[in-house]
Amino acid sequence: NLHADFIDAQADDLFDIFTHQVEHISWLPRGMAGLLQGRVDIGGSYGNVQKDLIVLGTYSGKNLAYKGEVITDISAEGGLKNGTYFAKNVSAKKYNSDLRGEIFYYPDDRLKYVFDAKNEKFRDIDYIANLDFPIEALMQSHGAGEGRWEHLKSKTEFKISNVHIRTQALPDFSLILDTEQGDLTAKAKLGAEDAKFDLFINKDNRGLSKMSLDVPKGDFSFLLCIVNNKLCGDPATELTLNGKTNFQRYRKNWEKMNGQGEFRNF
Repeated sequence: NLHADFIDAQADDLFDIFTHQVEHISWLPRGMAGLLQGRVDIGGSYGNVQKDLIVLGTYSGKNLAYKGEVITDISAEGGLKNGTYFAKNVSAKKYNSDLRGEIFYYPDDRLKYVFDAKNEKFRDIDYIANLDFPIEALMQSHGAGEGRWEHLKSKTEFKISNVHIRTQALPDFSLILDTEQGDLTAKAKLGAEDAKFDLFINKDNRGLSKMSLDVPKGDFSFLLCIVNNKLCGDPATELTLNGKTNFQRYRKNWEKMNGQGEFRNF
């Protein structure tokens, strides 16, 4: 058995120790910048990772950067046991946002994960903050999934509220994504009755894919605010739309896609 404490270690250095064992896991955050601290206990046999190697560790870190996004604080338990890679009791902060979750990767290539993100602010996403676009919003998200990647069964929910562009308030927005047996279902809603969007994609092209958009009472005055800040909150100016549309296609045959729409009011 080996017991090791590490202080100010690069994340990539930890991955390099087990290069052979983790080379087939594509979603590991290789190239992550920042320093980690923690303790690792290693036991069993190094040669047969599927059966004998045991790696148990506790980790913490600050200001970890990956693909342009920064995690300001994180702690987790993770390792390898009985051929299963895992990270559990993951607790992280991204500026003001709280993130929780866990993930397991089993020997038969099955994946199982869950995550929750609360008190998220739109501008805590570094990509959005770097755009320097005048938008503020609160977000909540939750997701869970299980299965092999190509046939993952999952459900992910996003809710965006208290949205403001400059001084203009925007409707709340919600999005639900479901995947099962390679198929994708998406349901989105803007405001109470402004717009509803439904999408089903048959990813394995076995049958019918379809999309519908219903705008029973669409108030899109916020778009005017985006174009010109002088129109933000102007009671004399508004943009409304009323209509619906739907499309269908069978397998990959886009040439025979059909649909219809109804434009009632603009």
